[in-house]
Amino acid sequence: MKGAFIVSQSQDLFEHVERVLVEAGALPASGRVVQLVDAQQRYFTVFERLDPRTVRDELEIPSAIRGTGVVPDLSTASSCWVECRWEEMFTHWVQVIATHLEDSLWVLDDDGVLWASQALVPDEIRL
Repeated sequence: MKGAFIVSQSQDLFEHVERVLVEAGALPASGRVVQLVDAQQRYFTVFERLDPRTVRDELEIPSAIRGTGVVPDLSTASSCWVECRWEEMFTHWVQVIATHLEDSLWVLDDDGVLWASQALVPDEIRL
């Protein structure tokens, strides 16, 4: 599955994400997961934590930084894993979520690039 980490200094990041997505029609699931399905049956799924038996849940030092703002300290930042196959949908919902956070929201993509949410480019991000 394609996806990326969203990262913020907000210690209650998942709760903010869940609230925004549920208000948009998403359904919370057991195990601290929230899933939004759009009109085309495309999924945007956010996990508070990944299963450590199957996936490593560590944020690595970024290979590059795209955008401006205060870069989060990845050793102390909160993160959630987002699964989504569509870069345009991913970008849209991350930017919607970002407008509801007091702290900045960043994305650590599959190439190790750390993106400021407002700098996301669907054709360039690697999920």
